[in-house]
Amino acid sequence: MANQSSTPFDQGLFLVHLNRGREHFDRRNFIDAAEQLEEARRLRPDDDSVINLLGLAYFKQEKYRESDGVYRKLIELNPESYTLHFNLGLVCFTMSDLDNAEAIFLRALELKPDNQKTHFYRGNIYAKKRQYYNSIFQYRKAGANIMVKRVQEKIDRERPPEKAETA
Repeated sequence: MANQSSTPFDQGLFLVHLNRGREHFDRRNFIDAAEQLEEARRLRPDDDSVINLLGLAYFKQEKYRESDGVYRKLIELNPESYTLHFNLGLVCFTMSDLDNAEAIFLRALELKPDNQKTHFYRGNIYAKKRQYYNSIFQYRKAGANIMVKRVQEKIDRERPPEKAETA
């Protein structure tokens, strides 16, 4: 059976692609970042740091399906990672897959209770679903008082006017 460990050449080549990918990403050149990170992933298909950065590069390019696939793979490898669940929830939210986003953000909150960013996005989901009282609850947990006020104003505008009593 052949030795399956990385050779020093493979290790060096992996690091070259990873570092170039990071440099491109830091310069906001997400297309080249993704290309370099794909090369690094070919050399190490299960490297978490490469896969996570690749998911971000896809997201920044608005390649949400690709980003979705990357984060789902990472979650299989790291099911207890709050950050991966949050990122996948954000991808689903951006794709208007609100039911999946809601479930994924809920899982993220199980991993990191009372995270304000996660509550904020859940508030956004409920607002889009017109579940205004759930939205207000989530925005309050997020400390987003301006959003609470906006949703309350929306409720007030949509409430039918009260009928005047006749004598």
